[in-house]
Amino acid sequence: MKTIKLIIIISLLSKCTFALILEGYTDKVSYLPGETVKFFTRSIESNGQDQFSIKDVNDVNVGSLVTFQFNTQNGGPSISDNVFINGYSYTLTASWLIPSNLKSGIYYFNTLSKIPIVVKSSNPTPDIVVIYPTNTIQAYSSNGVDQKNFYNHNGSNGNPPILYSPIVSFKRPVLRDGQTQIMNSEGFLQWFNLQSYSSVNVITDVDLDADYSLIDSAKLLIVIGHSEYWTRQARLNFDRFVDEGHHAMVLSGNTMCWQARYQTDPNNANNPQLVCYKGAYGSYQQDDSYMINNHPLLETTLWEKPELKYSGLASVGSDWYNGGYGETQYVANTSIVSEQYSGYGGFYITNPYSPILANTGLNYGSIIPRL
Repeated sequence: MKTIKLIIIISLLSKCTFALILEGYTDKVSYLPGETVKFFTRSIESNGQDQFSIKDVNDVNVGSLVTFQFNTQNGGPSISDNVFINGYSYTLTASWLIPSNLKSGIYYFNTLSKIPIVVKSSNPTPDIVVIYPTNTIQAYSSNGVDQKNFYNHNGSNGNPPILYSPIVSFKRPVLRDGQTQIMNSEGFLQWFNLQSYSSVNVITDVDLDADYSLIDSAKLLIVIGHSEYWTRQARLNFDRFVDEGHHAMVLSGNTMCWQARYQTDPNNANNPQLVCYKGAYGSYQQDDSYMINNHPLLETTLWEKPELKYSGLASVGSDWYNGGYGETQYVANTSIVSEQYSGYGGFYITNPYSPILANTGLNYGSIIPRL
């Protein structure tokens, strides 16, 4: 029987031309077991015939979970289509039914750029909830110098500098952990995946914003990676969780720096978008749309700005302006430039009764200096 099966596989492969899958995205930011993941991908084909490929879905520790075959697609939309806002419109090339017993975690569709798949838990009362920073991943992701994200890009290869876009689509390829130090989630997830915790739910920023019940019964909420962009509702849910007597562990840098918000593309209901105009900060644009709906507290700017009335210090005891750093020096045009900030030069203690600080001698208002 094994010999016959092997012959069939060889026969199948001999009729197929394989393609190198470059990049892609999924139809949603997270899934429950039993739901179907839809993959939209771009490939390089060796000729113009019908293309097929076989790829894996791996867990975060690169252990093969499932292997399947799918059609592939050439090319993609042109840059002039503003795909960073409108979405990439890649063709549906594969689907994967998530096993009903699959544990919650981060999985990757093993293309060249790896497509992350966040699988949530079907357990409504997990002990631990981990927040995967999908907002920040979207904010920093761009497909080369010709595509935009929430930051300015220096020109290269004869191209002029490109200004940021205050709106980005969730329907586009994203940076993976390992491509940039910005994400900084995969190391923790690889370690955490090997631990014996059985009651865990890994969710995204979008989930935290949408549904408080995902965290309300947890004993511990863990913020990981570079969790920089938060919606107001996500922060309200985080604070409610802590105020109700639960514990939160923040293993993230630059946490809660910018207020962001979600919107549906007014021209395409199937294109969810992330918005952050960043106010009048630096060379960014002023956000006027929040005033149209008379919601001044939803202005997308730095959380520490007084007009938002919601400093990050109120939630995590530190922010980019007031904690974790002192004077900064950097080199610009071969000259040393010094910037002096008015921060604490370290981390400000807001709750000396935390068990993490037991027997340290630290009091309210103590500063842990930056080393």
